[in-house]
Amino acid sequence: DRGRKFLEAKYGPVPFPDYRIAEMPNDIVPWYGDSEPGLIISRNEMMTSEEGLLGNVVHELAHSWWGNKVVPDGPGGYLLNECMASFSGMSFFEATYGRERTIEENEFGSSTGSPDATLYGYMQIWRAGKDVPISQLKSGDGNHYNISQTKGVWVLRMLSDRIGSERFYAALRQLIATHPTLTLPEFRKAMVDAASDDQGLPQFLAQWLDHPGIPVLEAR
Repeated sequence: DRGRKFLEAKYGPVPFPDYRIAEMPNDIVPWYGDSEPGLIISRNEMMTSEEGLLGNVVHELAHSWWGNKVVPDGPGGYLLNECMASFSGMSFFEATYGRERTIEENEFGSSTGSPDATLYGYMQIWRAGKDVPISQLKSGDGNHYNISQTKGVWVLRMLSDRIGSERFYAALRQLIATHPTLTLPEFRKAMVDAASDDQGLPQFLAQWLDHPGIPVLEAR
């Protein structure tokens, strides 16, 4: 219930009248969780600790808005469902466990999470030459999914920090209310409109959405 209240404060009421959770044996499904309108499916291993349960359920519950109510359309759609769901889970985790632990686990992983969905996992994709811009991510590709879960989440966090959380979430609630389907260009326009005083925001979005890679610092 903590997770539901947290998400409803950000996005508005859950768009479905009720929700059920189904637990699946680990060896039956290859993923950690899945979300359908009114239903969350979770692997056994995610139900054995508070951290795993909260992290998985909040991520899947966030799909009520991002992926189920608002359906992404076109290239870069991963930003509008998987990125949003993981960003929501990250925000809730930080509110529950604190900033330091949240950043550490998003950098290197936790006992209940996949190492692929960490910044360390993203760097393995980048080093292998398989990184692609967020605006070109396509469903069905494992590397694209992991990029959305890693770099994509941090881009949303930087965007929220840049324009301010109040404007960021207000723009998201407006999109939820007006867009049953949503494209990445529509999302970008909504953010630029929400922060019309930020003249550098279009360049920021282009830098982080339309180009692969991240800044690399060399210490000498």
